[in-house]
Amino acid sequence: MNRPTLAFLSVAASLLAVSAALAVSAQQAGAPQTSSEPIIYLNQGWSKEDRDWYYHFSQGSAFLSYDIYLNLEVAGGQDLLRSGARYGLLAEPANAYNPDGLPIGISKTTVATAIKGWP
Repeated sequence: MNRPTLAFLSVAASLLAVSAALAVSAQQAGAPQTSSEPIIYLNQGWSKEDRDWYYHFSQGSAFLSYDIYLNLEVAGGQDLLRSGARYGLLAEPANAYNPDGLPIGISKTTVATAIKGWP
């Protein structure tokens, strides 16, 4: 096997292990808590557009193909990992900066320069 394939398999195995560990801890903690109360944003001088942009701006860590992420299921179920609810991620509706409706803190990164071992 070549190095890029081994690197990809290593990352995939790590993600599956983390997913399984989080699933076990989520089951032990019970169902995820949800709140019907509205979100209150503090006045920090940000517009809604600034907040939407920041929540989904890439911070530079590209470690998984976006196509794989969109279809990755959580361990022990058929829920998609990107729903985020099982792991306490904050859901965010689709908008101009988040067309796929990803949870806050998850973003799509377009890699302009090829990274060694990255397809």
